[in-house]
Amino acid sequence: MTNTLRAGATGLLLTLALAAPAAAATPTVSVRVEGQNGTLLPRTVITPPDRPEPDTGCVADSAANALDAAVNDDWDNQQFTTTILGETHAYPNPDYWGFWAFRGGRYVATTGLCDEHLQAGDELLAAYNVFDGAPTIFPLWITGVPATAAPGTPFTVTVYQAACSTQYCDPGDGHPVAKAGATVSAGGVTATTGADGRATLTLADRGPVALRATAEKANPSASEPTCVTDGADGFCGTTAPDGTQQPGQPAPPAAAPATPAGPDKDPATVTITGIREGQVFRRGPRELTATVEDDPAGLYGVKLALSRRAGGRCSTWSGRKERFRRARCGRHSSFTVGTSRDVSYLLPKRLGRGRYVLDVVSIDGKFNRDPLARGRNRVVFRVK
Repeated sequence: MTNTLRAGATGLLLTLALAAPAAAATPTVSVRVEGQNGTLLPRTVITPPDRPEPDTGCVADSAANALDAAVNDDWDNQQFTTTILGETHAYPNPDYWGFWAFRGGRYVATTGLCDEHLQAGDELLAAYNVFDGAPTIFPLWITGVPATAAPGTPFTVTVYQAACSTQYCDPGDGHPVAKAGATVSAGGVTATTGADGRATLTLADRGPVALRATAEKANPSASEPTCVTDGADGFCGTTAPDGTQQPGQPAPPAAAPATPAGPDKDPATVTITGIREGQVFRRGPRELTATVEDDPAGLYGVKLALSRRAGGRCSTWSGRKERFRRARCGRHSSFTVGTSRDVSYLLPKRLGRGRYVLDVVSIDGKFNRDPLARGRNRVVFRVK
């Protein structure tokens, strides 16, 4: 049997089943998340871990594993995916998360996060959508963006929008349509596309700049880079070992620059307070607390998971419904509890009898996730 997340209406329904082992090494892909009011995750290139996604069991090259790696597990891993990076779209509202794969020069509806096998160079897009008998919001993309543009010299790009031939955007459905009336922005300059989807821009300020297309009832395009330069001003290049100029970065100073520090991969450490590892309560606690250490990258959010085993049955706490719901033993469903370093979550009432596992995990401003450590940010306790 396979453990599969299936999607209809570009990800409206995600159905969970059991998973088969990964068949091949994971490809390098990109992931983007577009929320209702803005970009939650810009296009991010990743190579997901070469193993099944831990919570769903989806194979290594699946869209689920790519999403999990790109957002550092900051999604709900639910049968019906409703929350990504803290933004929720859930029934009975008509809004939901749609999922698209960009390949072959177009966006196509995925076959579901688990069944969608990504290929090298694909982009997975998780995007806000609204269902009104059919999906109503479709992604944009820009073509023809030059690597460099001469100052004061106009250049033309084309904006396309995905369209479906089937009512519900069946898996694999999607074709490009030139988008009229889209706004293309770059470095404070804007232009509107004509009936052929084309827009012409003229940029004067030298240096790197990104182009982006927006329109009503559309997910915005990814930011596409170009660089404004006359080729001799040094604004848009770094010198490669062979002496050639590489576009896309500010020119280095005349003196050799200091070696830059490596990327920040250190998470903000969380410590659960008020409950000790192995503690036994006669009266169950009601308030769950923890502290998060200060982090130079800031704090993006804190997630909490609470699972219970009692009478041979297992359940996990739902932050949205504020109650326990039946779950497979060993599953820990997390939810976001805020962005404060002083974590406090008040339950509706004291915990009843049972064995509990409490996890509290931080995600810093660089999306580094604090790993679980028994006795620190994971504690196991009992209520008699």
